[in-house]
Amino acid sequence: MDLFAAGSETSAMVLTWTVLYLTVHQDKQEKLYNEIVKAVGTERRPQLADRQKYGSKCLKSLMINLPSLTPDLILTLACLTLKQ
Repeated sequence: MDLFAAGSETSAMVLTWTVLYLTVHQDKQEKLYNEIVKAVGTERRPQLADRQKYGSKCLKSLMINLPSLTPDLILTLACLTLKQ
């Protein structure tokens, strides 16, 4: 059970950082969105075979470069960033 929880926590952290990063960097968000729409379209759900280069690079970069912080600290940092 501990290994399952650890994997869930890691996935949650990556997704949290990704959303925060894309919120701050609108140009990156637009580029990623356009890549997804070009590959998948708007009529169906994405599949594993639809993986694209830019999206994979974004996730890998975030996993390598961003620290593993707790959700409470991430929320605090996000609030401080948005107030500026």
